[in-house]
Parts: sequence; structure tokens; C-alpha cells
Amino acid sequence: MEKKAFFLIALILFLAFSAGCSLIGRHAKTDEKVWIKYQPMQCESTPWMKWYAEGSIKFFKQPTDGQIIIAYYSNLYNITLSNYSAVMNPPDSATCQACTVCPTQYFVRVSAPSSALLRMERLGWQKM
Repeated sequence: MEKKAFFLIALILFLAFSAGCSLIGRHAKTDEKVWIKYQPMQCESTPWMKWYAEGSIKFFKQPTDGQIIIAYYSNLYNITLSNYSAVMNPPDSATCQACTVCPTQYFVRVSAPSSALLRMERLGWQKM
């Protein structure tokens, strides 16, 4: 009887472990990338440029905007971004020069894991 109970417990643990591993594997494969954008405003520093200006991170040479953005979200939010680009707004979009009210003439576009989309939206990003 004791051998049967041990075998049953071992079988249950094996099945539970196998199911857990397959669920983890599925999640990793389905975490696709999504394109998101951030629209900076006139006369305002972006969160990542404020962070860089505070000296929170050091680079060996002058970093690009993309390197700063990637480092910022990786270090502070543990979100891995990629494919940075600054994109000019369409010529027919409304533009102005008023501080804190008007957008800049460009927006920032990156790809992010779909699992981070909600967090990025809460930080001011929009899905494209």
C-alpha cells in the first residue's frame, strides 16, 4: 500500500511539473513584440532624458537617444525595448510652439514585449 501511495504522489508531482513547464514555455513563445510610440511635448524633457541628466547612468561615450531609452526602461522597469526610431509627424499634423501644450515635430517609436504593453501605456506610450 505504501508503494502505491508513493507512486501516486510521484506521478502527480511529475504531471504537475510537466504542465507548469509547458505553460512557461508557451508564455515565452507568445510574448510577441508590439510597436508603441511616445509623443514628446515642446519644452519638456522626456523621462529618460531627465534620468540621464541626473547622472543615474554612465556611458563610455556619448549615448544615442535610443541607447538612453533602452537603458532607462531596462534599468527602471525591467522592460526590454528594441528598434528605436524617431519619426517625423505627418506634414498635415497640427503643430505649434507652445511649451507643454504642443507636441514636438517627431515621435519616438520602439518595439516592446506585448506583456509590457499595459505598463508602457500607463507610462504615456501608445500602441501603434
